[in-house]
This record gives sequence, structure tokens and C-alpha cells, in this order.
Amino acid sequence: MAIRSTRIHFLLMFVSMIAIGIQGLRLNVEVQGEGNFDAQVNNTVILTQVNCNFTDMLLNWARSLRDVGHHHPLIQADDAAAHSRLEQLFPGSVCLSEFINSTRAPAADCKHFSLDDYARIVKFRGGYIAHQLKKGHHVLYSDVDIVFQHDPFKYFQDDFDVYIAMDGPNYMCTGFMYVKANAQTIGLMEEWTSSLLANPGWNQPRFNQLLKSKYQNVRVKRLDQKLFPSTDDYDRLDNNARGNAVLVHANKLSHPDRHEIKHSWLQSRGLWNPDTPPLNNNGPSHDDVDQSRCE
Repeated sequence: MAIRSTRIHFLLMFVSMIAIGIQGLRLNVEVQGEGNFDAQVNNTVILTQVNCNFTDMLLNWARSLRDVGHHHPLIQADDAAAHSRLEQLFPGSVCLSEFINSTRAPAADCKHFSLDDYARIVKFRGGYIAHQLKKGHHVLYSDVDIVFQHDPFKYFQDDFDVYIAMDGPNYMCTGFMYVKANAQTIGLMEEWTSSLLANPGWNQPRFNQLLKSKYQNVRVKRLDQKLFPSTDDYDRLDNNARGNAVLVHANKLSHPDRHEIKHSWLQSRGLWNPDTPPLNNNGPSHDDVDQSRCE
């Protein structure tokens, strides 16, 4: 009888463990299905880059990112002024570009931002992404002229290497992409950067060319333009579709003052609401931030 009782006891314990395991599995699936991903928990770095002319747009970007549940982006500052301003708001999460001496002329100020300035800065974007990929992190790269309306992570669930926004039916936009860490994507980002060092004006065309030729085996998911719209895509949507858009990208705007035209466009459509410090009141504390993220 004692042996039988012992067997029944272990059987009940086994059944209980299975029940707990099933409940835990169901809970995990439900939480992930909601798309409430934390960038650090899921081994993903949310990365952007900014110069001093666009720090207010960075705050608008960060506020929208926080509103969809993500509080600790990694910010690549392309000049000392931007780094100084933002480090106080995002301690431990603002990295000063190692290319600072070559990205801006000493006489440049923060009031003007030309196409030449843009070309000098974006040519290092692939290098920043590759650096994180080599550390084993997946990367969600986003330009600061983007406003998030919904969490984008639930759209990165398929088996692709790169998920990227589109500027047309066959033209990929490098201003928003989710990149998984593997040898192919690291090679793509490094070769993209080396190409732009030789020809800084060849930004998106070169990226598109690489994916259609040498890196055609990289699995690319082209994101729906109605859910990830540029300015002209967004303006063609009705009010309901605009509300359903995951994000809005204030690109494809022609004006000598790139900051002013983007700011005006976002403000006129109710998408301008830059936050004031501190940005992380409702999120994880700054103590949770990896202080070595810039290494």
C-alpha cells in the first residue's frame, strides 16, 4: 500500500507539472501575440541617428516610440552638440559617432541641414547597424522623422532576414528596417557602407542594387505601404486607414530646409508632439539600461 501511495503521489505531481507548463506556454503565446516586445528582452536594439539640427524631431520620435511601449532606443549622435543635449535625457543610450570629424565641417552650425550634410551622415548608417549585428543583436533601424502609431514588432514574425518599408512598389526605403543578425545581413550592411564611403550620394540606390544582385539570397519582406506609409502614401489614405497605419514617415519632401518642411508636414497632420524630459516616467528605470551599449 505504501508503494502504491507513493506512485499515486508522484503521478499527481507529474500531472500538476504538466498543467503548470501548459498554462505557462499559453501565457507566453498570448503575451507575444499582443506584440508587447521589449527591445532588450528580445535581443533587439532599436537604433536611430541624429544630428543637432534634428534633436527636437528625435524627441517627437522617442515620444511616439514610448507610446507604443518601447523606452530605451540606442541613439547615434552624429555631432557633439546632439550628444550633449540628448545624453542628459537618455543616459547611457546616446553614442557619439566615431566618424564625427568627417561627418560635419567645423564651421557647420545647427540651424541648417543640406543634402550634402545628409549624405555625409547616412553613409555610416550601415556601419552602425553592422556593429550591433556583429554583437548578435537584431536591429530595428528608424529615421527620426518617423512617428509610431502602433507597435511594429508583430509585423516581424515571419522567416525573413530583412523587413523594410517601401518608397514605391519596387523601391526599398532604408529609413525603416528590421534586420536579423546573420552573416548575410552583416555582409550587406558592411558592403553598403564601404560603397557609400566611395560615393556618398549613392545611398538607397546602392542598397537596392545590392539586394537585387550580390545579396539576392537575403530574404526580404517588403512592408505594406498602407501600414508603413511615406508622406504621399499617407496623404492618399482615408482617416480610418491613417489611424491604422503602424507609423508615418515624413520623407519624400522637397525643400531647401529639410527640418522645416518635415516639421511643418508633421505638425499640419497632428503628428507633432515632442516630449519634454524625463521621457521614461512610465517605463523601466535608467538603471535597467546597459551602460556599455556604445562599445
